[in-house]
Amino acid sequence: MTKDEILSALMRHSPQAEWKISDDADPKNVKYDDIIWSDLFYDKPSLSVLKSLIDQTTTSTDIDYIVKRRHSYPSVEEQLDYIFHNGIDKWKERIQNIKDNYPKTNNK
Repeated sequence: MTKDEILSALMRHSPQAEWKISDDADPKNVKYDDIIWSDLFYDKPSLSVLKSLIDQTTTSTDIDYIVKRRHSYPSVEEQLDYIFHNGIDKWKERIQNIKDNYPKTNNK
């Protein structure tokens, strides 16, 4: 599995989850154990689920918008604080701007 394949698959599975790929991992051949899962709310998907998700998302354009959105979204804590101070409608506008800036490239 490549690093990009894993990123795309995990963004489909649990986009807000906290995880990373080991610094020692080969980006072109990442092993399942190289995925360091640190999220308390989402469970790490099994290897078979991960492979299935990778099979569903293999286009570079799909990966491109996912990566851009992921880096644009504020952390969950920041989003909750924003909602508290500005309300849900303002938060929706903020998130919609990110979605508009990085639209889905296909209908998967």
